[in-house]
Amino acid sequence: MLKVGNNAEMEVDDLKLTRYACYLIAQNGDSRKKAIALAQTYFAVQTRKQEITRQEYEQLSKEKEKQQTTDLEGLSTERLEELLRTTQEQNQSKQAELDQLLKRQKLIEKIRQAQEEGKQLDRQIAEAREKLALREGEEYHE
Repeated sequence: MLKVGNNAEMEVDDLKLTRYACYLIAQNGDSRKKAIALAQTYFAVQTRKQEITRQEYEQLSKEKEKQQTTDLEGLSTERLEELLRTTQEQNQSKQAELDQLLKRQKLIEKIRQAQEEGKQLDRQIAEAREKLALREGEEYHE
């Protein structure tokens, strides 16, 4: 039950909102209301946690990369050759994936261009039909 004006009550169904919907309500709500203020604080804290987590991850990645570079110097020639082959294979796989994505992009672009050309042709056909209908109408009246 929801209290409305004049001490009246109204029955409303429960709604399940997405996290984003809750965020939008909190951000656009009246922060003087306790529930809105708490929600705004919650989302601010969660955002900050995410920022800190991302910063820590980036820092760890940099440290790991630096450690791996240092570790390479102590490896045997055979192990270095194996790592090189593995890295090259990974790069080839990544390049193949990139090539596929670029190919898809080009195909999508060509389809959009063809669709636009089709719309232009439709407009030209409609114009030509209108002109022909007008001419035929003029000839009929003569």
